[in-house]
Amino acid sequence: MREFAQGFSYEFVSGPLCMQQARSAARLFCDCVHASNAADYTKRQLEAWAPNDVASLDQLASRLCECYAVVAMQRKHMAGFGTVVFRDDGEAELDMLYVMPAMQGEGLGSRIVDGLEREAILRGAVSIRAFVSLTARSFFEGRGYEFVRNNIAMRRGVALLNHLMRKSFV
Repeated sequence: MREFAQGFSYEFVSGPLCMQQARSAARLFCDCVHASNAADYTKRQLEAWAPNDVASLDQLASRLCECYAVVAMQRKHMAGFGTVVFRDDGEAELDMLYVMPAMQGEGLGSRIVDGLEREAILRGAVSIRAFVSLTARSFFEGRGYEFVRNNIAMRRGVALLNHLMRKSFV
């Protein structure tokens, strides 16, 4: 599907990622975490959350190959992506959502989440949850997600505060 946002043409693709796409997504993840979350997390937290070494990026890429993803492409470059995991309890989990910092605010994140939520509904999910960063909370609230509780995620021995949020489809 091809869409336009603020004069740019984006192509949205969905499904499992091939390894090349997953490597691009892992790099985008690392760049986005460090650029977009610096106001809410310390440098130590950012480095624990998104280490910038080959082994960590390769490990993340391998994990991303196992997820359902929606990817926004612009001129053969990944502008953003999101992943969802389908659980057995009727709830889907929006696992990752990242958009290039220069393209944030153009509606790409919303379009990606639309695709992930649509797929979750098609697969029978009655709700979707996400553990969202301090930075992303207002984005998810604007999409109808409700705050459930604060959460502490441990990454490489470093505590990161985030929020569990949920959206019901029924």
